[in-house]
Amino acid sequence: MRSRILLDTCVLVAASTFYASDDLEIRLEHPFYQQSISLISLIRKNLSSRMGITTKTIEQQSIPTFQRVIDEELAKAGINRKKDFPTYSFIKNYCSEKLKNIISCLVREPIEEEAIRSNYGYVDRLYAEKAEEGVKLTFVEPRFEKWTDAAARKFKGLARGIYKQQQKKEDYQLTNLIKNPVEPHDKRILSEAIYLSMLYNRLESEEVIFFIASTDNHFSPKRWGGGVTSRQITDAILKKFNIICDWSQQVEEMAIGILEGKHPLSSR
Repeated sequence: MRSRILLDTCVLVAASTFYASDDLEIRLEHPFYQQSISLISLIRKNLSSRMGITTKTIEQQSIPTFQRVIDEELAKAGINRKKDFPTYSFIKNYCSEKLKNIISCLVREPIEEEAIRSNYGYVDRLYAEKAEEGVKLTFVEPRFEKWTDAAARKFKGLARGIYKQQQKKEDYQLTNLIKNPVEPHDKRILSEAIYLSMLYNRLESEEVIFFIASTDNHFSPKRWGGGVTSRQITDAILKKFNIICDWSQQVEEMAIGILEGKHPLSSR
């Protein structure tokens, strides 16, 4: 049993966006840097296993995403492009080199465009079905009303508010599709992941567990405090395409388990 991890653009950019200098009193760190770079470190320690994967689509998308994110983080650090251009340029180039170095330790496989076009149709249908489920939520009796009915009368008012928020959080992946439809490039990435997962499992002599590491909730679960999770899309991708989508931290934990001979889905 082996793992293959496709790193989404957001993970590559997060792992690249870091700079610290005591002399200049500057610290630049992406909110998801620590967990993203930790996963990259695991991949680097296991280069011979060809664990980390990228595609041309992800690499191309990483360039404009990196430019946008690094500008945002530099602004947060109080570095003005016009007033502090030498510092601005140095840090931006420094982080850009980090991105290039990370990509250099990943495997990029050739992609068959005809297969991707075919996969894209399945991916498009999956997201359309999930978006439709999100719309239907507005036409059926909310689950929280049934949960409230089961509560003691004197607690119904309090219970209704709590259960309403819980349902809202649980259904986030579905309702988010309505507010934030999936971009074509994200559908393309999943289409490529399907192709690569099938390719590896056809060519490898042992089972390949395929992951997408991403901070995008169109792929990975949305986790809230109190143990509430929204994962309807994540579960649908796993069921239909046998691909595990999750955040870098969780993917790293599962990949370590595979190295130790544990199946990542055995405890689910």
